[in-house]
Amino acid sequence: MGLKKATVANSCGLQQLAKSSQGRNRSVDEKALSEDIDPEGIHVMSFSMVHNDVELRTEWLVKLKDDTKTKHVREVDGVKFVSVWLDVDFIEFDKWTSTVDVDGTDPVPPATDNAEA
Repeated sequence: MGLKKATVANSCGLQQLAKSSQGRNRSVDEKALSEDIDPEGIHVMSFSMVHNDVELRTEWLVKLKDDTKTKHVREVDGVKFVSVWLDVDFIEFDKWTSTVDVDGTDPVPPATDNAEA
């Protein structure tokens, strides 16, 4: 399928984006995030759009610590993550994110039965 692009942030960067989101429509509790986020995690942006011409509305798949007990945790192949929405400033977004090439095929979504009929 060739190379695909993904926007990612490390844990420090994602926490800075969470800080930037404070006072906006989409934000998270910074303290709760810092307690549950995997400090070595790489977090993937799954959605973005320009919002009100002044910010980006983003959705992130945030990798959590293995022992997290937070609500709404999803787990795939032993990796715990949660979906987080953040409205962030354009400059902060550019400062704390990277675009990476992702090689490989499109993954099969979890819990999808691919057996032939």
